[in-house]
Amino acid sequence: MIPRYLRAVAAAPLVFAASTARAQAAREVHAAAFLEGCWSFTAGSMVVEERWAPAQGALMLGSSQATQSGKVAESETVRLQQADGQLHYRVVMNSQPEVTFSSAVPQARDVTFENLQHDFPKRIGYRLIARDSLEAWIDGGEGSKKIRYPYHRVACAK
Repeated sequence: MIPRYLRAVAAAPLVFAASTARAQAAREVHAAAFLEGCWSFTAGSMVVEERWAPAQGALMLGSSQATQSGKVAESETVRLQQADGQLHYRVVMNSQPEVTFSSAVPQARDVTFENLQHDFPKRIGYRLIARDSLEAWIDGGEGSKKIRYPYHRVACAK
């Protein structure tokens, strides 16, 4: 029989490795922490609002809603999750099936997610321009025209 203290010593590298992997996953999600808070932009009678909750471990939750003339036109929920060495943007829009976009290397103020098998968009990006200014964009892949969404930071409704 192996003494208890030797089993604990033998298990330590496994615990350390799991702990290190969780810490790395949390760092990947925290690289997108610049999204945290509430953002809005208006184009004519359309208002789009995004809300990003603070990261909890290796998960960050977001949601958005577009209203046209005071009526909800579109809504989506997003989970940013680290897995398989990438940061995944998992989105459900208007109760459709979930679609996953991935980013290998998020930056401190910029992140691009892509899914080249998706019809449209193929890429989704966010770039923090200033503390209160965020540009989101979508496109149909490399070389296509970007559709830009110029958000400004707003107070989050309770």
